[in-house]
Amino acid sequence: MMRFSRFGLLLIITVSVFIGANCSYYNRVIARKNLVDGAKAYKDRKFGEAEKLFRYAASKDPNGETVEGRTAQLSLARTLHSIYIGNRSDKSKAEEALAEYKRAFRSR
Repeated sequence: MMRFSRFGLLLIITVSVFIGANCSYYNRVIARKNLVDGAKAYKDRKFGEAEKLFRYAASKDPNGETVEGRTAQLSLARTLHSIYIGNRSDKSKAEEALAEYKRAFRSR
C-alpha cells in the first residue's frame, strides 16, 4: 500500500512540473494564433478586432521576452496608430499608440 502512495505522489509531482513547464509553450502558441488572426483583421481593415487580438497576444508576454510578445506589442502600436489616422480627433488613440511604440522598443 505504501509503495502505491509513493508512486502516486511521484506521478502527481511529475505531472505538475510537466504542466507548469509547458504553460509558456502554450502561451506562445496562443499568442502566435492571435497574431495571425490579428494580422488578417488588420489587412481587412478591421482595426477594432485587430486591436483586441493584438492586446490579448501582448498580454501573454507583457515584458516582450519572446518574439511573439515583441511582435504583438509592435502590431498593437501600429494598429492603434492606424485607428488614429482614420479619426484624427481621437487624440487618446495617438497617445496610446505612442506609449505602445515606446514599450515595444524598450523591450528590445
